[in-house]
Amino acid sequence: MSAYSSYNSRSQNIALDKTVIGVCDVVLCLMGGAIVYLVLGYLHHHCPHAPAVCEQYFNEQGITLIFKVYADALSEIAAPTLWGALFYGMVCLLILGTVYSVVMATATVI
Repeated sequence: MSAYSSYNSRSQNIALDKTVIGVCDVVLCLMGGAIVYLVLGYLHHHCPHAPAVCEQYFNEQGITLIFKVYADALSEIAAPTLWGALFYGMVCLLILGTVYSVVMATATVI
């Protein structure tokens, strides 16, 4: 947080910024969790594969869940190539944002 606050002016209220960032983070985490269960529920009722294949989705966890279950769910909606490209582009941007913050935190300490 101190590395990012160096970009603000001295009159900027960083306590408010911290609160807004925390609330937005909680809302996005809850929304992401809800989306996972919605996708799994949809795949349970509209599974395009054999039942044994669909049952293994419910045993997945972590990063495997993203790349297997979401890919199958994205193939079920209209314009799957567009949504797939947008989803994996978002994942790449999240990775770059995380790498940037780690580098900035390390540079601040040094």
